[in-house]
Amino acid sequence: MVLLKKPGSISFNKNQLYVDLDLVEFNNTIKNDKNFKCSIAPENYFWLSGGGTIIFEDNFIFLVKRNSDSILNPGKFSIFTGRSNNLNEKINPELIARELFEELLIFKNNSYLYPLNNRFQVTIDNSFNEVDRIFKISKNHAIQYYNLENVNQQNKNIFIKYKGAERQFNLNYYINSKNDINIIFIFKSKTDLNELYAIDGEYFIIGNKVIKLNRDIYLFNFKNFQAIKFSKNNIQKSIKLKKGDFTEHCFYLITILRNNS
Repeated sequence: MVLLKKPGSISFNKNQLYVDLDLVEFNNTIKNDKNFKCSIAPENYFWLSGGGTIIFEDNFIFLVKRNSDSILNPGKFSIFTGRSNNLNEKINPELIARELFEELLIFKNNSYLYPLNNRFQVTIDNSFNEVDRIFKISKNHAIQYYNLENVNQQNKNIFIKYKGAERQFNLNYYINSKNDINIIFIFKSKTDLNELYAIDGEYFIIGNKVIKLNRDIYLFNFKNFQAIKFSKNNIQKSIKLKKGDFTEHCFYLITILRNNS
């Protein structure tokens, strides 16, 4: 993630975003939540975060509950998002969909559900290779493929300039109150929820040690705002959520879904 300055390397209006990476100091990157929090200022914009979620049975999406000790948005319900960790994603923001496919791992019985989507298949495959290295999915589970449809959103034009060349993308984005720019992806599956469960694929590495976050995954009905913890052999009563329970970009996505339903 890099800092953009307004005016300068970023300009935008309601339906258009312009990013000039030729004016960015790439040696000044945001690597963690502490860096992010210390860099918050009215003129600073953060490029780039993103991710999303998947709709099941028309009304349900998966959410993750952030840990209570998180520096940013502690205890909030969120979609599956994260920060860009390479130059390619900053140049091509469509690649940040990686975060969804790395963090949301869905299973049916003992089989891993492997997403299929023509537009994002390379990103999906690369994401799976990364999480499989940590979670040993292909070693411990059968693989079952399922199709993901792209959900049409009110996309906006994003123009990115890098090394003098300009590229245009048509994606949906949301800039929150901290000026964090999130690219939002929504997919839909016709797979029913029967015998499904999900786990958190987020992790970090300290030295040679892998730390899995094991955050709780919830199934959320965006029509009635009821949520239930959605893990293997875990049956709990549903809870009612309200606007203040969500991260800003999560509630933005929910608003899109409710307006389009």
